[in-house]
Amino acid sequence: MDNKKFKLGILFTIIFLIGIVMSTSLYFFKNYYAPESFLPGVKLSDVPVQGHSITTASEEVDDWLEEKYNKKIIFFSDDYIYKTTLDSICYHINTDDLVKRVWDQERERSLKEKFLNIDGTKKIIYPIEVSYKVESLKTLEEQFNEELSFPSKNARPYYDNIDKQIKVKPGEKGQKVDFEATFSILPTNLNNLEDEFIRVPIKLKKTEPEITKEDLDNLEKIATYSTWFDTSDKGRSHNLIIATSAIDSTLLTPGEIFSFNEVVGKRSVETGYQNALIIIDGKFELGVGGGICQVSSTLYNSALLADLNIIERNNHTLAINYVPLGRDASVSYGLQDLKFKNNLNSPIYIRAYTEGGKLTISIYSNSKHNQKVDIINNVDEIKEFKTKTKFDESLNNEEKKVKQEGQEGYVVSSFRVRYDENGYILNRELLSRDKYRAIDKVIVRGPNLIEEETEEKEEVYNGKLDNKDLLNIDNEIIQ
Repeated sequence: MDNKKFKLGILFTIIFLIGIVMSTSLYFFKNYYAPESFLPGVKLSDVPVQGHSITTASEEVDDWLEEKYNKKIIFFSDDYIYKTTLDSICYHINTDDLVKRVWDQERERSLKEKFLNIDGTKKIIYPIEVSYKVESLKTLEEQFNEELSFPSKNARPYYDNIDKQIKVKPGEKGQKVDFEATFSILPTNLNNLEDEFIRVPIKLKKTEPEITKEDLDNLEKIATYSTWFDTSDKGRSHNLIIATSAIDSTLLTPGEIFSFNEVVGKRSVETGYQNALIIIDGKFELGVGGGICQVSSTLYNSALLADLNIIERNNHTLAINYVPLGRDASVSYGLQDLKFKNNLNSPIYIRAYTEGGKLTISIYSNSKHNQKVDIINNVDEIKEFKTKTKFDESLNNEEKKVKQEGQEGYVVSSFRVRYDENGYILNRELLSRDKYRAIDKVIVRGPNLIEEETEEKEEVYNGKLDNKDLLNIDNEIIQ
């Protein structure tokens, strides 16, 4: 009997212990392995979520984030202050995703760690990280730079009128906002943001000039070209001097392209240009800006001799007399330009000036670029002009006069020849093959004038003289 009671006691004890183990296991499973709420000590940043479900924890975090989004940020540098809010520069956090992610991480935490922190003494903090809108930060950078930055200044050559030589003014460093250094100070998570403001110093960094004094130390004249003009033609001389002054002291970095129209600008009365003779629609007329093609042609020749790459150049329709055939450069704002590239690995400096009736344009660069260059022009074809005779009833029967002198036309090939230091030809480059139209000679005479034929071939027209016959060219302006 006693043995039977003993066995029953053991059985009940075992059942009791099993019950305790199962109850304990169920308790731990429900409260620590698969709880319905966050365990003691758990915080999302500064937000305690102990005892909260996913839903209520999300609501708590939402309220807390709303307060943080309104946190004021003060950017400052010396006396400059810029105020904004966190909300304007950061992305809003999806709290449902955030809380769910933390919930899943909590499930991965060991039961031992959870059990040992049953009273919540140890705080389990999950930081809330913030990310910033790059486009918003870039906008701030632009605003800061408008107030705090200034550009560097390149070293610049200049002509010393006293010493009569080229000197170099040293460059100056600039200043701009250091994007990385400034915005890396912004908080990356929202923990412990208890201060009323987030203060962020604006970090600045120096910018170096693109061209330093050292780059210009060995500056030497590598090409020069001069043309002559009539100083008694006041309007034309005035225009020529304005355009020359615009070009003077131009500095081109390696790879930079020079545009005559961009540097000189629009030729108009508003920009200071005067009337001078030009050719429009086949007639000589006064027009604003006459004379500047002599400046572009002089510059073109200097650029050729400096061995620079010509990007754009146009010849005139008619031959002009201030440069050789094939070496002129016609420009017309918005239509024709002279462009060349600094293909050297050193800066180039352009000095342009007038003295008396002489226009000179020189190009300077490092002495190592002093290449020996010649420009050769071949007249491939000469186009004889025609002589046209017109009857003019307003003249006496015996009267005859030349209304317009004739001018030959040409086809010209131009070459650039490069030589080595010993004078041997390195290569020969075809620059252009230009066509210049002939200008007809026009004679007017009385209607009944009879004269012997001459060796000069004439074309006789009946009717009155028309000004359109004076110059048979297309609608081109020759300046």
